[in-house]
Amino acid sequence: MSLIAQPIQIGHLMLRNRIVMTAVDRSLADEDGEVTDAMLDHYTKILAAGPCGLCITEHAYVRRDGLTHSSQLAASDDGCIEGLSRLAECCHATETPVLLRLSHAGSMADPTEVPEPVAPSPVFNPFFPSAGRTLPHELTELEIERLIIRFLNAAVRAKKAGFDGVELHCGHGYLLNEFYSPLTNKRVDQFGPASIMSRMRALLETVYYIRSVIGSDFIVSVCLGASDYAFGGSTIEDAAEAARSLHGAGVDVICVSGGLRGNSRPDTDQAGWFSDASTAVREQSSVPVILKGGIRTAADARRLLGDGACDLVGVGRTLERHLDWANKALVEE
Repeated sequence: MSLIAQPIQIGHLMLRNRIVMTAVDRSLADEDGEVTDAMLDHYTKILAAGPCGLCITEHAYVRRDGLTHSSQLAASDDGCIEGLSRLAECCHATETPVLLRLSHAGSMADPTEVPEPVAPSPVFNPFFPSAGRTLPHELTELEIERLIIRFLNAAVRAKKAGFDGVELHCGHGYLLNEFYSPLTNKRVDQFGPASIMSRMRALLETVYYIRSVIGSDFIVSVCLGASDYAFGGSTIEDAAEAARSLHGAGVDVICVSGGLRGNSRPDTDQAGWFSDASTAVREQSSVPVILKGGIRTAADARRLLGDGACDLVGVGRTLERHLDWANKALVEE
């Protein structure tokens, strides 16, 4: 049996294969962030067409000032639970375990919806246009703790809605990633850039809270923007150290993606373009590692798994465009 078709254990879950439908945000929620029939149809169409081992949903904001754009999914209050339950049920109907990705946009919040964004420090992401954006408010330590509680509360809602777990979004220049990167974290307190541990403090506290409140029968994944691939930014060495601390905190799986630049890097477009970072993360953590980024062919997926770059392959837009991709990937040699 090809490695891509082999089962793998993640926390308390046994996945049937190594293919992960990773988050692709299609703005299919309504203006209040509620689940729509169009969103349910989208997930059902893809997951029913071919067997994935795991699904990670598009990201849901934990607080309204963390909205990335209009029609983004929400997990910000208890009124969201009913709709989220429908989303979990539609994925489970295809026999696919599902994680709800949770995020706060930080300085990347939609300026038309969030006139006063918040961030670790009053600086812009250097890799995204700042025109039309307001310099973000630097969060106080009390405000950080309150935001951590919002992530916890959103995770509790995911549990009540029937999700198998959550993924905390610490990539793509969003709030938790802004703490992680020295380019956007200029603080002088315990959440500042003095060490990788202090830059990760907000993320690690979030994991601790979720674990202590919800328990072990609930998957906690982290989407780690492993490296900024830029001078003065986060590095692959940071990612390796981060992996050790995430494992120790009780994270069940790490999905390696991009940092402040988003889901891309400047120097390569080779399939699995974060594989250097995922390999370093995998070497330093005993939890499974998902790699995403330009994986379009089954041959590329098998190569990355065989090379030890990851334990699972994350595929997003390719599954949307080619509904038979998973079936073919599991049988083709």
